[in-house]
Amino acid sequence: MILFLQPDLMPLVKTFVILFLMLFVAGVAVTTAAWFGLRFFARYLNTRRDTWEATARLLGLEINREYRRPIKPLEGVYQDLRVKIFHESVPKNRGRSFDLYTVCEVHLRPEAFGFPFEVRCEDSIIQGIARFIGKGDVEIGLPGFDKSFYVDCPDAEAVRCLLSADQPDGQTVNLAADLMLFRKSYWDVRIADDLVCLKLDGEFFEVAKIRPMLDDAVYLAERMRAARKKLSSLSTV
Repeated sequence: MILFLQPDLMPLVKTFVILFLMLFVAGVAVTTAAWFGLRFFARYLNTRRDTWEATARLLGLEINREYRRPIKPLEGVYQDLRVKIFHESVPKNRGRSFDLYTVCEVHLRPEAFGFPFEVRCEDSIIQGIARFIGKGDVEIGLPGFDKSFYVDCPDAEAVRCLLSADQPDGQTVNLAADLMLFRKSYWDVRIADDLVCLKLDGEFFEVAKIRPMLDDAVYLAERMRAARKKLSSLSTV
């Protein structure tokens, strides 16, 4: 009986053998691809870390290793100002993908200005809602600026003077014009009584990209200080 069934079992055995070999080859291929993929990703990540560490050394900053992320922020003092540089990911398409940014912050002493304020890029929809409900969005009288930036300050006259104070010794005539100039180079530009923030679209690690952004942020901080001093001198006249 067994000998009689053997010829009928041969095609089935061959099928199982072929299937096993196909699965084995597929498994080897997937494992090999995963191994090479992991090696490539590890090498890519190490290259970015090495570049980031080199940037930190060249700028005289420290890597804050307390953060639980592959690429940790740079922090320290640059031209007598406290700065922080980091990367930001913003989810989109319900979390299926991300927008990546490089962010530079210069931290200031809010008491140096004497009044709280914030100036930031904003889309027209939110600006329209703010105008409708009567919150924030102080207009300084420059159509191009008022259209591109959202200004929030309880002292409207003070922030108008701060933004429009004549400063002919800089890249432009005043702080408002500076912000409009940098808006052309950065995805986001924001200043406040305690902060200057610039944001580039994309992840960058090379000092050739980071240093100009840091210098621009420091430049804005110095222009804010100069405008505030000018307001103080005018108020004593």
